[in-house]
Amino acid sequence: MRTFIVCGFKVGDTLLYAVHCILRGFLYANNAAFIGIAFPASQYGTLFGINIFVSDALGFFLYALFNLTKHAFNGNSFWINTILLILITICLIHPLYLFWYCKQTKVSLDKKYDDKKPLIESTPDRYNETCI
Repeated sequence: MRTFIVCGFKVGDTLLYAVHCILRGFLYANNAAFIGIAFPASQYGTLFGINIFVSDALGFFLYALFNLTKHAFNGNSFWINTILLILITICLIHPLYLFWYCKQTKVSLDKKYDDKKPLIESTPDRYNETCI
């Protein structure tokens, strides 16, 4: 307890920091597992390095937004929340486009293969001796 008082930390702050580090570790572990499954092993290091760089750059961007809120907007976070809401909405456009594109591709492939199906399928009938 004296260590926390000397360093100026509260016990609650330290516990919140520990929980934050643990949750961040889970996020990075899930992302690393996805990269390991979805991409070839020879590209893993490069892709994970890019992932870490982008996440740190965005963390730096959030620090800049915090300072902007604190100094320029005098603690009013309305515009920062609006900017973040717009950025999140933009991030949703790509998965929605992929969903729509895959659905359209599946429909066009189903039409393509439905045209090539024979009208009567020639499955052998076990009661018909001519097919035996």
